[in-house]
Amino acid sequence: MSAQSAELADLVGNLAAPSGRDVTTALDELDVRYVLLEDSGEGVAASSAESVTAALDGNPVLTPIGDADAGRLWRVVPDDGSRADPAVRSVSSTIVLAVQGGILALTLLLAIPTSLRPRRRSDQLATDEGPAATFEVGDDDE
Repeated sequence: MSAQSAELADLVGNLAAPSGRDVTTALDELDVRYVLLEDSGEGVAASSAESVTAALDGNPVLTPIGDADAGRLWRVVPDDGSRADPAVRSVSSTIVLAVQGGILALTLLLAIPTSLRPRRRSDQLATDEGPAATFEVGDDDE
């Protein structure tokens, strides 16, 4: 077994089981951009495939793409700052929630009426004096 094959096998083992090891440098060194988990064949327990899927889904370096013809596919997140530290992600998600909460509060505040509309008293209602005088008698288009 070559050194590169051993390194790849070690990387696969760390990806398949949540080990806590940072696999970012190994993925970059081997220039891995996608991870494909082939459909489990006969003799492989369904729970094994589910635990590997859960481990890959839980890895912050991988983004699930979905099911493909050959199996399930993940994309390796490029190291361009989108792989934020968990503390930074926590702060940014808190900021997003605060902004969304502010927008919701502003929307509810704008939905509250500012003053009551005065209601007409029954003695101020117009009495029925006939039709409204919008046309004069003999004012026909014909």
